[in-house]
Amino acid sequence: MTGQSDLRIRAMRPAEIAIAADWAAAEGWNPGLADAACFATVDPQGFFIGELDGEPVATISCVNYDARFSFLGFYIVRPDLRGRGYGLRIWNAAIAHAQTRVIGLDGVVAQQENYRKSGFRLAYANVRYGGTIAAPPAPAGAVALTDIPFADQGDADRGGDLPLREVIPATADDLDAYWSGLLSDYESVEHISPFDPDRALPVCDGQALPRAQAVNGIAYCGETRTIAYDRRLLPDVFDRSGDFGVAVVIAAEWAVAMQQDREVTGDPKSLELQQSCFTGSWAGDVVRGGHDPDGQGLTLSAGDLDEAIQSFLIFRDSDKISAGTGAAAFENVDAFRTGFFQGEQSCVDLVPVS
Repeated sequence: MTGQSDLRIRAMRPAEIAIAADWAAAEGWNPGLADAACFATVDPQGFFIGELDGEPVATISCVNYDARFSFLGFYIVRPDLRGRGYGLRIWNAAIAHAQTRVIGLDGVVAQQENYRKSGFRLAYANVRYGGTIAAPPAPAGAVALTDIPFADQGDADRGGDLPLREVIPATADDLDAYWSGLLSDYESVEHISPFDPDRALPVCDGQALPRAQAVNGIAYCGETRTIAYDRRLLPDVFDRSGDFGVAVVIAAEWAVAMQQDREVTGDPKSLELQQSCFTGSWAGDVVRGGHDPDGQGLTLSAGDLDEAIQSFLIFRDSDKISAGTGAAAFENVDAFRTGFFQGEQSCVDLVPVS
């Protein structure tokens, strides 16, 4: 077990604010896509992160608007580490940052009593309304994504999920059909293989994969045309986001193979976003039946697109985000959406030709 004394609290670096936004989305909150950047402009030192052994475990913000007022938010402790006092410690750090200012916050109902114990009082209530906006008539040939049906009764009984043992080969076959239709000189990925990082690290292009990248990780090894993954990764993604979550993780790594084959170069973040975009263009083509006009290949079931979004929230590299070389979940979701609706050329345009 880890003691509270090991918790390190510091101000977030600008790129790390995306971690707090991603965690908030995973909690079901709805921060605006540009909200965090606006708050950080006002008070760059107002976002805090708590770390254990370099891993983020807690976040909070307390943004000083002026000499009299601050606003507190993004108060989140990683679910598996709650109840150990980390939240209180990072809370106290944020309160200290505000000094003598009045602090405002949106208090979730379940925490209001705790806020009162810290000296807060209810100022007013928020009422949120939800509804459906009437959309204009859909263009001819458009697919109603909210109406994707189950393929059959068996599909419905499984909640739309293939068994995990069938997901990987079905995804590989469909990606082959998609990419071979795009590239005249297409070469397939030959293997999708698990490894156990506790026993041996996979060798990619003559070098062992760094352990930090291997644990719960996935990588394309060009020398053997293999997608290698920690044996625990895809079962975990399947349990948390379903079959299409697994398919999305594989499809993104397949896009890495295509980038390497065509010697696409660029900064790491742009390359990652292009991978997510191509994953979206493939998913859109699945829905439209573009590379499978007879309907004999992969099909999407109700909820699959939600699973794709969940996989981006689950599978992100916090270290790369912190260093500014990795894309945040929201950015990957946006790239996926771009590819889904606008197709392959929009993905090619994400990495400028050097």
